[in-house]
Amino acid sequence: MEDREKVRQIKARLTARAENTFVESVVSTDGMIKRVSLTDVLAQDKPNVVVVFSEDKVFLSDLVTKLRSMRSLNIALVGPPKLLQIPTLEMDYLNTLKLTMTDASFVDYGDPATIKFIKEYRKRYGSEPTQMAFQGYDVALYFLNQLWLNGPEMLPEAENKTMLSTGFRLSKTEKGGYGNQFVHITGIRNFTLVRLNLSLKNQTSAQGVKLD
Repeated sequence: MEDREKVRQIKARLTARAENTFVESVVSTDGMIKRVSLTDVLAQDKPNVVVVFSEDKVFLSDLVTKLRSMRSLNIALVGPPKLLQIPTLEMDYLNTLKLTMTDASFVDYGDPATIKFIKEYRKRYGSEPTQMAFQGYDVALYFLNQLWLNGPEMLPEAENKTMLSTGFRLSKTEKGGYGNQFVHITGIRNFTLVRLNLSLKNQTSAQGVKLD
């Protein structure tokens, strides 16, 4: 039921934001998707965007393999970061499908601020910074800075900001607290994991992490 609600929301937003848009959804909860069923719902003469919610590695591997075999069609895939953790999936498949993902963290190793942080971390601790090190640095720096600028009642005035590995876009929740709505949009482009800038026409980033 949760996935069906996500599908409903995506269809509503796509329909509202584009004219003459046709959205077809395939919801599969049992077994593998049949290639013939994909052929039936994918357009032959225009771009197709396949959005996947499942994080089951067997299901994801099966789906991506079938989509890749339909190379004559224009298919783009939106899916979970877990796709990068499936050893049986060749990077060529994800690159061909122009995989796009949302993720809470992304480290741009070509960014000057990131390079400086890594050098200081190596100097102080004699090792490479882990993801938790990046996250701890981001959280501490962000909230201490907001506390300095806005005082104890900082949350309503907290600014939106992208840090080294994560970002902050705080908004009030229905229960009265605050939640972080920030996500990175990442993807596989030219066999490289990059952070995508959706405001750019080509939707690519100049820097990335090469996946070998």
